[in-house]
Amino acid sequence: MLVCWRLGPASGIEISAALARQRNFASVNLIATLLVRVVRKGYLSMTTNPDDGRSRIYTPLISESEGIRAEIRALLYETLARDPRYLRMLVEELARTNAPAVFEGFREELLSRDRPAGSS
Repeated sequence: MLVCWRLGPASGIEISAALARQRNFASVNLIATLLVRVVRKGYLSMTTNPDDGRSRIYTPLISESEGIRAEIRALLYETLARDPRYLRMLVEELARTNAPAVFEGFREELLSRDRPAGSS
């Protein structure tokens, strides 16, 4: 996604070339698979290139900060779902590092997920 955010609308070939330059990442098939997964997640749109009618153009649908925030949130929820003790560890770490704003936002989000729909 970082490459897609930097390039803006780009073909799969342009994205592959940028990844090859930045990360020595040359598998075009793997990159195509990853692009399809990112499209399915709703982070990129995929349209047919009007110039040739065959190749695909990938366009970011979310900002870099939104994407990073969504991935961090998913990672945290996946981790916290495994064992409730992990939530305590997270709270202790946030308190230790004095990150109250981060904690409050995350706490509110966790609480809202536990509330039944329509309640406050």
